[in-house]
Amino acid sequence: MQRRTLGTREALEGILEGAATPTRAFASDYGYDLVSLLLPGDECSYVMGNPPFIGHQQHTQQIKDDMELVCGKAGGSLDYVAGWYFKAIDFLDGNPSAQFAFVSTNSITQGQHKSPPLFKHVVERGWRIRFAHRTFCWDAQTTDNANVHVVIVGFDRGTNAPALYEYDDINGEPVEARPAHINGYLLDASDVFVEAR
Repeated sequence: MQRRTLGTREALEGILEGAATPTRAFASDYGYDLVSLLLPGDECSYVMGNPPFIGHQQHTQQIKDDMELVCGKAGGSLDYVAGWYFKAIDFLDGNPSAQFAFVSTNSITQGQHKSPPLFKHVVERGWRIRFAHRTFCWDAQTTDNANVHVVIVGFDRGTNAPALYEYDDINGEPVEARPAHINGYLLDASDVFVEAR
């Protein structure tokens, strides 16, 4: 497949051409590298997003292949959003002051299959959780009025006290706490990676 670099406007028009509603696409579908449209990672201050909510059980073969390419062997057991975390870490590698955050399915912070591969990678690459919203109900604003349970996790390489937002009612307002540390299970505790024997 031949790859070409397009200007931002041309590339976005190519993706959105004929789309009356927002669309999801893989860069490989268009024969060019969407990363070329981004500000270089060492010049970027923030990366944030609301990636598609695709649990590992809903992975197509293309998503499975992409996840293995991005996350290695662990990719098969991780939700699609984990690939966004891995890519943000790679993208911002040369920028010690950068930060990133994503709205994510809450399953990334639960169980042995999700949290250890993702958050162990985060910690090993020198990042820490700067702020987190524990599980709350997110109005996905879709035609089927789906409400999903999500978390928001933000990362940096700083040393300021992190902020943890908890919800007594998942449909209510958060209450802020200032723990010494937030681990991958979004608890005020040291990093723990529970893995199968």
